Amino acid sequence: METIVILYSPKTVFGSRMADIRIFSSIMSAIIGYLANFGFSIRLIMFFLIWLGVIMYFVGLIFPKYTKAEGLLSCSSERFQENWKFTNLDVYQIFYTFSIIFPGFGGILAGSNSSGQLKRPQVSIPLGSIVALCLGLIIFVTTSLTLTGCHPKSQLADTWSIPIQDSSFLTWFVFAAIAATSIAKGITGLGSGPMVLRAMAADGIIHKWFGEHSRVFGTVFSIAFCLYGDFNEVSSLSSMLFLSVFAFLNQGLFMAKYAKASSFRPHFKFYSPFVALITCILCVVSMFLINWAAAVIATSSAAIFYYYLKQKHVDAPWGSLSQSSAYNKGLIAALGLRKVPPHPKLYRPNIVLFIDSQPTEHQLAITFLDQMLHDKGMAVVARVFNKEASLSDVVKDRANCSIKTTRNNYHIFYETVVALNMREALRKVMLLTGLASLRPNVVFVEFDEKLREEQANFIIDVRDNQWPIMLVRKPNNIEDFGTIDCWLLSEDGGLTLLMASILSHKGRKLRVLTFARLDRDETIDEQGKTIRNILKRFRVRAEVVIVPLTDTHMPSHHSQMIWEQSLSGENIESDSECQDTTMHYMRIADAIRAHSSHSLVTVISLPKPVNSVHGTIYMRWLNLLSTIPSSVLFVRGNGTPALSWQV
Repeated sequence: METIVILYSPKTVFGSRMADIRIFSSIMSAIIGYLANFGFSIRLIMFFLIWLGVIMYFVGLIFPKYTKAEGLLSCSSERFQENWKFTNLDVYQIFYTFSIIFPGFGGILAGSNSSGQLKRPQVSIPLGSIVALCLGLIIFVTTSLTLTGCHPKSQLADTWSIPIQDSSFLTWFVFAAIAATSIAKGITGLGSGPMVLRAMAADGIIHKWFGEHSRVFGTVFSIAFCLYGDFNEVSSLSSMLFLSVFAFLNQGLFMAKYAKASSFRPHFKFYSPFVALITCILCVVSMFLINWAAAVIATSSAAIFYYYLKQKHVDAPWGSLSQSSAYNKGLIAALGLRKVPPHPKLYRPNIVLFIDSQPTEHQLAITFLDQMLHDKGMAVVARVFNKEASLSDVVKDRANCSIKTTRNNYHIFYETVVALNMREALRKVMLLTGLASLRPNVVFVEFDEKLREEQANFIIDVRDNQWPIMLVRKPNNIEDFGTIDCWLLSEDGGLTLLMASILSHKGRKLRVLTFARLDRDETIDEQGKTIRNILKRFRVRAEVVIVPLTDTHMPSHHSQMIWEQSLSGENIESDSECQDTTMHYMRIADAIRAHSSHSLVTVISLPKPVNSVHGTIYMRWLNLLSTIPSSVLFVRGNGTPALSWQV
C-alpha cells in the first residue's frame, strides 16, 4: 500500500501518509481475505502480472528514455562502485534488512499449501519449490545489481521513492506487479494460516470456533497488523516466525534420519541430515541477530505451546518424529534389558490387572492402580474374552481402547486375551505379555464381593505358579494427604512393605503395624525394636505400631456378626482347626478395624490359601479382614526380595 500512497504523494486522503497506508492496507486485507477463497486461480493471474512487471523493469533499463527516471538512470562501473561502498557498516542493520525482505521468499510455500489441488504432489512440490527459490534468487540478485549500478544513491536512500517503478518501461505494469506480489503473498498467507487453524481445531488443540471461522480470524488478524502501520516491524516479526518454523522443519529433517523412521524416504538424492542441522542452527542464530528479545519471546512461545500440547494429550494420529524416536529408543532399551540380572535394587512391580468386561466398568480399580504405582513400575490391564469372541473383535478392541486415569494421561498398557477360563488367561498373559524386564511379575485383581470359590481357586493358581498377587477392595481415588497403614502379617520378601512405601509419597504418612503374640513370649518392645531395625535397614520412614494379641482373647460381637452374615444361606462345614483359624482372623479384624478405619489405604499381608480349606471359607476370611470403610489392598509376594538395603 506504500506504493499507492507514493503515486499521489505529497497529497493525502486521510490526513497523513501513515493514515492512508493503514486504511488502504486494511481495505486490501479484507479484499484479499475474500479472494483467498479462489486462491489457486488468483495466484495464476498474479503470477502472470508479476512476470510482466519484471520484464517491464528490464526493458526500462535498456530504453531509459521511455521511463520517468530518464535523467537519473546511468549504468556505469563508477556508479556501481560508489553505491557499493559501505558507510557505517552495522551488522544489526544488515540482519534487520534481511528480516524485512525474508518474508518475500515465503511464496515458495505456495505449492505445498495447494498440495490438495496437485495431481502429483510428491513430484510437483519439491520441483516447484526449488524452481521458485532459484527464480526468486535470480530476480533478487539481478535487481539488486542493476539498482546498485544504474541508480543514484540519493534515489535509493529515499524512503518515499520506488526506483524500480520509476525506471520501468510502463510504470503501471510495475505497479500492478507490486500489487500482485502483495495480493499473491496475502492469499498464500490467508491460505496456509487458516489451514493450520482448521487442522488444530480438528485435532482438538484449540476451540472448534477457530476452525469454523479460520479465514475470518486470519483476516481480522492481518487487519490488526495493518492498523499498526509500521510494516518494517511487522515484516521483521513475520521473519522471526518464519525462521522459527524453518528451524523446526530442519530439526525434524535431521531427527527423521536418526529416528530410523521407515516412512522417511527422501527422493532428493543430495539430501544430507547435516545440511538440515546447519540450516536449523543458522535460522536460530539469525533470529537472535535480528532481534534477541523477539527471538527469546518466539522460542519461549514455542516452548509454552509444546508444553501445552504435552499437557493437552491430544489423541490425534500425527505419526510424529518424537513418537518414532520413542519407539527406536524404547526398542534399544528393551533389548538392553535382556541382559539385566535380577536384583532387589532393580526390582519394579510390573502389575497386570485382570478384568472380564469393558475398562470403563473397572475405572476405579484402574485409577487406584495408576495412583498406587506412581510411575514406580509398569501396569497392564488385561481383558479376558471367552472362546466365543471373534478374534477380529478382540484385536480391534486392543487397538482402539485407551486406558485413561485421573492424571489424564496414558500410564497403563492395555492387552486382550482369549481364554476358556481365568487359569488359562493367567498363563497366557503372564508368559506372553511384555519384553525382558518389562514382563509382568505381579497379578492384580479386584475383590469378589460375592465371595465365590472361583477367586480363591484363582489365588491358589497364582501361588502355585510362584507369582505375587494383589487384591483390592473398595478402590477409591487416593487423596494427597492422609495415612497409609501397612499390616505385616507374614514374610513375603518385602513386597507388602514396598507397596505401602510407594503409596506413602507426597504428603501421606506411613504406619507399619504388626502383632506381638504375647502367648508366644513375644513382647511389644522386642517386636517394635525388630520392626524399626528392618525399616531403618531398608530406609523406610514410618511410624511403628505394635498391637498385642493372644489366642485367649474373645473376638468382638461385631466380627462374629460379620462372619455369621457371610455364612447365611451357605451350607459349609468346617473342622475345629478351621474354626480356630476363623477366631484368629476375627481378632486380627478387630485390631484392623480399631486402628485403620480412618486410613486412606490399608495394606494387609494376604493370608496364604490352604488347599484343605474350602474356597468359600477362605474368601470369607478375607471379607472379615477387610470390612472397613477405607480401601484395602491385600498383597502377597513370592519370597523374591523386593526391597534392598543397598542404594
